[in-house]
Amino acid sequence: MEFAVLKKKLTSFRSKEGKLKKVPGELLVAVLRTWEAYTGPMSEFSREIGLRQSQLGPLIHRARLYAKSSVQGAEDFTEIRVLEETPPAGESMIELSWEGGKVIRFRRTDELVDFLKKVA
Repeated sequence: MEFAVLKKKLTSFRSKEGKLKKVPGELLVAVLRTWEAYTGPMSEFSREIGLRQSQLGPLIHRARLYAKSSVQGAEDFTEIRVLEETPPAGESMIELSWEGGKVIRFRRTDELVDFLKKVA
């Protein structure tokens, strides 16, 4: 998102005292993604979007919390079912030790690679 557009959107959530109030989650995530893509110093970024550095820090913090708590990418989620059966004799499987002591078995390497890409 362009800095000018981001600045205008943030301006609409300023109070009379100049504080940011009730910034929606989508805008917080837009600020966070723009900040992550920005390669310059924080002072320049905050100036570009019309904030002081003391305002940008808490805004980025709230954006990170919102991004972690919201379900993003749920439309790309596909359920993987774990079969409790053992493979036929002579057939090898790839075993992945997962958190909580769970073991996930994959018959083919491409299934494992797809799984790792989706959970990353």
